[in-house]
Amino acid sequence: MNTAVASPISVPLGALRVGWIVLGAVAAMRVNLVGEIYIGELLALAALPFVLLKRRLDRNVAYVIIIALIWSMGQFVSDMVNQTEVNSMLKGVLAPLVFAATVCGATYLFERYPRRIASLLMGVSLTLLISVIVKPTPEQIFEPWKWGYGSAILGIGLVWLSFFKGRSVAVIIGAILAFSAVCIVQNARSLAMIPATGLLAYLFWYFPFGAPFKRWLTGRFGALKVVVLIVVATWLLNMALTVFFASGVIDPLLAPEVALKYHQQASTEVGLLLAGRSESLISIRAFLDSPLVGHGSWALDKSGYIDQWIQLIYQYGISDSQKGGGGIDGSLIPAHSYLLGAMVWAGIAGGAFWVLFTFRIIGRYLRFARQLPIYFHVGMVNFLWNLLFSPFGAEARWALAVFAAALFACCAQLTKARNATLAGQ
Repeated sequence: MNTAVASPISVPLGALRVGWIVLGAVAAMRVNLVGEIYIGELLALAALPFVLLKRRLDRNVAYVIIIALIWSMGQFVSDMVNQTEVNSMLKGVLAPLVFAATVCGATYLFERYPRRIASLLMGVSLTLLISVIVKPTPEQIFEPWKWGYGSAILGIGLVWLSFFKGRSVAVIIGAILAFSAVCIVQNARSLAMIPATGLLAYLFWYFPFGAPFKRWLTGRFGALKVVVLIVVATWLLNMALTVFFASGVIDPLLAPEVALKYHQQASTEVGLLLAGRSESLISIRAFLDSPLVGHGSWALDKSGYIDQWIQLIYQYGISDSQKGGGGIDGSLIPAHSYLLGAMVWAGIAGGAFWVLFTFRIIGRYLRFARQLPIYFHVGMVNFLWNLLFSPFGAEARWALAVFAAALFACCAQLTKARNATLAGQ
């Protein structure tokens, strides 16, 4: 089988540098100040004035900063209207600004030292692995693969498959399929689906079939076309998974309690995916009740949304997000989604940020999809999944900023290479 598409920053394995791995590992450590924040985010905030004053910003970074300011201002207005407690208000208003600053700082670093991207990303993934081993959270103790080891190994594996020379398509396919199989056995359904779907996207762009469809997809309004296709594909996937798990074919490979959960969720009228993320239905109700300003940072439940969620849980079965720290034993409106969470907190301003940011990320991805390595295909699927089904906490804020910065930096390298080729003709 042919050699895989080379990364725009493809280096030999010997190009790994211990110092840069350590820098990535230190940056990926969390500390508690006003709330949880990563050392890398603090470094980015400290470097932001220098980057803004000394360097012309990448237009993608400038765009992220502008829309983050819109979200932050909308969040401030929401908190004033809802009389949010000061500490929660600070965390909510600052979150989009910290995210934008991290994208800015990481993009600057990646563009300035492109051959060190692999080392930095390896260090980031290693920190997660070490933290699971040394100081696991309660969720990681309960299900170590789903909430710890799986994500860490996936991150390390994707860096190894993407940024070093000599990785064949056969190796990539085998590694991803093996990882997804382990995740299924370990009751990590979404963790299995994300890299497998990313692999399909990678193969779609790698092999030379469907050229007319690819030209149509990368043409005008490409991001909008992708969003429509994702909605249709998600609906079809929901139907397919519901039928598959309801059939009981895979039951002998699963623990009895896992098989029972899948059967219960597959028997609901909303299907397996939504039954496993029933909090999303509650988030939509909360947004529709206050679409203009939302319910404030760390939105307190003052209207019985948790009670409504409990009713759905008894009907649909326990959701994965409850086991991952988003349970019902609190006082906050269920909002376990980047998009829906921002809409619940800040109303249309929060939703606008994620819509605009998503279109920008998809647009960058589509422009260079044929040349991007597997890391970015899996990362795109992961982002789109989390956009709908994961809370935008400190870990998500940091991980997405690093991914977006790596994408912007690699696209910049590909643009330079393309311009150099055109200039030489």
